[in-house]
Amino acid sequence: MGYARNPWARTPWALQGDLTNITPPGWQETPGGSYAYSTQPGIGAWALRSWAGMVGVPVYASGGIAVTAVPDSGVVSIRAWWPDAPALQLVRITPDGARHPVRGGYPVVPTASTRRNISTNPSVETATTGWLAGNAQTTISRIAVAATRHNLCPNPSAELGITGWTHRSPTNPAITSVSQAGTGFVGTKSVTATATTAGTGGVILPTGGGVVAGSTYTVSLYAKGPAAGLTFNPFVDWLDSTGTYLSTTAGTPVFTGTTWARLSVSATAPAGAVSARPFVTTGGMIIGDVVQYDAALYETGALASYFDGDTSGAFWDGTEDSSTSSYPDPTYVAAGSYTLRLVTTSTTASVLVPGALTGPSGRSYTLGFGLAASTRPSAITITVPWLDVDGASAGTSTVNLTSDEINRSVGTGTRYVVTVVAPAGAVSGSVRLTVDGVTANVTTVDTDAWTIEVGVTSGSYFDGSSQGGSWTGTAHLSVSLLAPIVTVIDGEAPFDTPLRYEVYNPALTGGRAAAQPVILTSTGRTWLTHPARPSEPLVVQLSAPTPERRYDVDQGTFNPIGRTRPIVVSAARRHAATGSLTFAALDRAELRTLMATFADLSPVLLRVPAQYDPGDMWVVLAALTVDPQGRLPYQDTRLITAPFTEVDPPDAAALVA
Repeated sequence: MGYARNPWARTPWALQGDLTNITPPGWQETPGGSYAYSTQPGIGAWALRSWAGMVGVPVYASGGIAVTAVPDSGVVSIRAWWPDAPALQLVRITPDGARHPVRGGYPVVPTASTRRNISTNPSVETATTGWLAGNAQTTISRIAVAATRHNLCPNPSAELGITGWTHRSPTNPAITSVSQAGTGFVGTKSVTATATTAGTGGVILPTGGGVVAGSTYTVSLYAKGPAAGLTFNPFVDWLDSTGTYLSTTAGTPVFTGTTWARLSVSATAPAGAVSARPFVTTGGMIIGDVVQYDAALYETGALASYFDGDTSGAFWDGTEDSSTSSYPDPTYVAAGSYTLRLVTTSTTASVLVPGALTGPSGRSYTLGFGLAASTRPSAITITVPWLDVDGASAGTSTVNLTSDEINRSVGTGTRYVVTVVAPAGAVSGSVRLTVDGVTANVTTVDTDAWTIEVGVTSGSYFDGSSQGGSWTGTAHLSVSLLAPIVTVIDGEAPFDTPLRYEVYNPALTGGRAAAQPVILTSTGRTWLTHPARPSEPLVVQLSAPTPERRYDVDQGTFNPIGRTRPIVVSAARRHAATGSLTFAALDRAELRTLMATFADLSPVLLRVPAQYDPGDMWVVLAALTVDPQGRLPYQDTRLITAPFTEVDPPDAAALVA
């Protein structure tokens, strides 16, 4: 379409709020980065509007752009995508409205093709629409899953010490100190305490993170004593935002002796609660009694098996054995917050998957899906019945998983990828999943994250909510696209000023998408960017941050006979600034880097904090002088001095060779 005739009609400015510091769905944040993100809704081209022949307005898939300022590297990272775009153009817009092509991104050509997931409800995020039970005995339902568990106890088993564990005296006076024991229920250590008086002792558990009023939390731990007859009881104190006590929830008392026993308490955080203080009391102690505590688990939801960062598949959120931990639940391969569950009253569970295969003969399709069965099935089969142009059978494609593949599905989510080929005469097909040999009314089969793609692909999961993804219709209930993401690093962005970035798809069915402003902070440093390496600017030390500048002019002065004053003939304008720059190289590596940067005589961009005068300049350096300033040969510091001339920037449409 003609951008010049309506350059803003297709942009989302009016549709977007302040999106600064918002990351796109699924995006991994860069520490210290600030973010901006926006997408463009699909729009039809002007030439195809309804007044041009009274045709319906087509809707084309849209792209998006995510921008990250990375001050420590002196760059802005731009990630952009657009389905089926042969090339993209990236533009930087400064506060004065000037539009600058981004070097390396004008244009940038995607190196991969756009993928299409023709499953129209791949992850049952909003409903089971399109999913149909494959036999009368199968019931399907949509269940919520917690994809990752979090142990909010930052020192659950005292492997490195007792940080966070403390006694509860004088409230429970029998225990007045805690220490680290050389044995444990998990690992090699635990928390131990010795009664100094008879009665009840109390120990407070370490916690990390706050609570949300109305949410359910469960605290559990293992304990043992020196003999039978001790009573262990878990509790949770609820505190408000000032640390003021609100209420206490008690668990069920456990009577245990010399064997480890598990204690637990589950409760809903009351109104006003922002933190919790879990603790355990031990009643019936006599002087000298020694008790041990280990394997503390504090998490949202109901009681579940213990884990910490050393559990297989889990990880520590920070320092090993001294931080909270996370455990991606292995039961599911969940694409979001829900999975589809099959239960059968017979020995066979079956379901029809939404998404139509359209042939023709010889076309390959890649099917990917996640599956978990609570007991081992005897067979897992994917079938695709094909129909011909008259609606009659054109044959069936069948894929049976191997025994080893079936074994991987038991009690844990596994992703499978299979390929089918449309037979001769096929024009349409549908996908059926069948699981045989299950226990009636007992076995649960969970399936999720379906992809159905034309051609042979990796089969990895994506939908319209993935990075670079878009829905062609209703979110979660339509075909989805995954555009390849291109990354361009802008090492020429000015510092300390709001910058907007736009991505263009210049095709007829394209458009533009814009990010909200970001600011690349200079932190008082000066940078040097070579146009052949815009992603690798250098921090430089200038001996004089404000160089002396000279603005020459082509001018002649003539003194005619008989005139008092001369006649001056001048060019229409002065030349660009000239002067001298001195760079300090503090070691030999820095000296070599600077000399290599200046070796090809290319213009370079000197980038300075916004408050400096002069501002950013493209300069060409003349002869270089490396001055040791009388230092001895083994002393590394050198000064590099060169005359400079300010020049126009090189063409950003191509990298300088």
